[in-house]
Amino acid sequence: MPSRLLSSIALLSVALPAVNIAITQISGTREHIAQQLVRLLFACVLAYYLKNGRNWARWTTAILMGMGGVGFIILAARIHDQNALPPVRIVWSLIYGLAGAAISIVLIFSKKIARECAREAPIKSRIST
Repeated sequence: MPSRLLSSIALLSVALPAVNIAITQISGTREHIAQQLVRLLFACVLAYYLKNGRNWARWTTAILMGMGGVGFIILAARIHDQNALPPVRIVWSLIYGLAGAAISIVLIFSKKIARECAREAPIKSRIST
């Protein structure tokens, strides 16, 4: 059974792209909806394997959330200077970026999560003996 921390991170890694889609649609900048839906689907698959304690999913999520976090923080800073988008998008970009960076740091440096993901589930054989 996954720990509460790992379950929360898996849920948050799916919630962030879902809220991003909602905010993008509400703010009237309906850009790249197909890309965002693919990102949400990919986040769901990664969250499933992360919650099941797969170490590769931990590292993949950490790297992608870290890169996305830095990207969203840079985006928030650049957009703020240009006044290109509504303030809600600027604030959301900053929140998304900080949350993504925090998730990445926790996934990489948490010894509890590292121990939990180190125990790979055994592969079940479909060959009957």
